[in-house]
Amino acid sequence: MEAILKAVRRSIEELILFCGLGVLCGAGVGFFIFLRLGLPSRPDDAGYISGLFLLSGIKFSLSIWTVRWILMLFWPFARTQARNDPKKERIARDANPG
Repeated sequence: MEAILKAVRRSIEELILFCGLGVLCGAGVGFFIFLRLGLPSRPDDAGYISGLFLLSGIKFSLSIWTVRWILMLFWPFARTQARNDPKKERIARDANPG
């Protein structure tokens, strides 16, 4: 039971880290767009646009984390398939005769 809770905690910490990085990336993109286009005429629009960039950064990082999590689920299966690959064994045997 403790191992399961430890794995869940690690996954949640990774998710928070990825979302934090996404927020920073979204804020950076928003900052450079503000530099290029200038501030909007109304202050309310500036807050709205900033929120859009931050939210898009969170969504992007959440999608990257989900893809990474799915790939990590299948990683052990890919490694066992690579170990049992007869072509790889033949290449290794041909490279090291003896």
